[in-house]
Amino acid sequence: MYCPDCGTEFEDGVEECPECKVALVAEEPDDLEPVYQETVKVFESNDAAEIAVAESILQGAEIPYVIQNAVGQNLLGGMTRESAFAAVEVPPEFAEDAAGLLDALDDPIDEAVIEQYEDASDGEVESNEEDPNT
Repeated sequence: MYCPDCGTEFEDGVEECPECKVALVAEEPDDLEPVYQETVKVFESNDAAEIAVAESILQGAEIPYVIQNAVGQNLLGGMTRESAFAAVEVPPEFAEDAAGLLDALDDPIDEAVIEQYEDASDGEVESNEEDPNT
C-alpha cells in the first residue's frame, strides 16, 4: 500500500498515511516529484541525547522537523564528538515556536536542582504513610 501524496510504502493492513492523512492506494504512484521544503536551523548540538530530547519536544508540539547530519553524529560521535554536530531544522512558519521550545536545552542545569536530587538520594524518602510493621 502506498500514499498517493508522499509515495511512502506501508505494510498491509494500514489504510491511511499518518503524515498526509489520506487513504492509501494499492499501486505505487508514478508521477511523484521531489518537493523542496525550505527549513530554518533552530538548534544545533554535538550531544546525541540533546538532539533526541529536541526531537521529542518537537514531536510533542507536532512541529515538523528534520535532523541534518544525524548519521554523521551517530557514526563519529564516540570518536570525534566535538566535530560531529547535528542540526534541527523546521519550516520557517514553525521557527519561532520551535526555537522557543528548544531554547532551554542550551541552558545549564541549575545547581540547586542537582543538589535537591542528591539530597533526596542520600536520605530516605519521607512518606506520610505509617509503617505497617510497627
